[in-house]
Amino acid sequence: MSADVNQKENLGENEPLVSVGIPTFSRPEGLRRSLGYICNQTYKNLEIIISDNASPGDETLRVVEEFMARDKRIQYFRQSSNLGPVANFQFVLDAATGEYFMWMSDDDWRDSRFIEVLLDEMKADNSAVIAFCDFSVFDEHGNRRRDFHQTHFPYLKRLVSSSAPIRLIKFFLQDESLGKANIIYGLLRRSAIKDISLASMVDRYEFYGLDNLVVFELLRKGTLRLAKEMLYGCTVGNVKYYQSSKRPFQQGKLQVISKQLDYLLAYVWLCDGFFRVVIALIFPLKLISFYWCVLKSKISLRW
Repeated sequence: MSADVNQKENLGENEPLVSVGIPTFSRPEGLRRSLGYICNQTYKNLEIIISDNASPGDETLRVVEEFMARDKRIQYFRQSSNLGPVANFQFVLDAATGEYFMWMSDDDWRDSRFIEVLLDEMKADNSAVIAFCDFSVFDEHGNRRRDFHQTHFPYLKRLVSSSAPIRLIKFFLQDESLGKANIIYGLLRRSAIKDISLASMVDRYEFYGLDNLVVFELLRKGTLRLAKEMLYGCTVGNVKYYQSSKRPFQQGKLQVISKQLDYLLAYVWLCDGFFRVVIALIFPLKLISFYWCVLKSKISLRW
């Protein structure tokens, strides 16, 4: 057997290609950490797509060049002007060619077995469109946040069902504070996600809750597979530079309420036929529970 064949086997090139999309902007150290997590994955057959959203200076470029020098799987695109977060997330998705796809935020962490474990979950169920795992919440310095749930597995497990009506209803009704939006950072079947236009969803439903709406749309197409291991961590409370991520908090209370209503109504419009009727019927229940949770969070913050 030739050395070239041995090298291919070591890279896992006989396994499905997994595309990793990393949209980034002006956070070079976070990007360095994220690239470390991805480049050291136990699963090797990856294409790593970085879209630099016109970061000022050359710090981001220097980080990427450092990793590209030792990892040929990395592709780097530097946008000539800032596209905004939605278009940048769409860019890495559109550039992907793998059978599977995942977004990697430049401020989150992944266990070295993240892709390997979730890919095994996907292989076990042809109807699955997403695989995810238990996760925890950290601050921007890497310290676990004690004011968040320390495990999310019990809440995510409720969303696992072979029945489309059951999983859609449960996802719709589940409290947003229980981490369902983070499923978007799981491993996705690219055939299920590639036709979803993030820009079109924003045009129709606004930016608020976009991650939840994308997951809901995916769950219309197939099932969720869930690994019990804690292989993912999301970062909260860090600096965000995109104006679109700050906008909802800069608006008046009535405008925020309006966007929240648009977000909740979007679940109805995303469905059709029987599903739309069901979601519409339980909409008042979701509306009450949603604003009760908002009220509770405001009261707890005051105390």
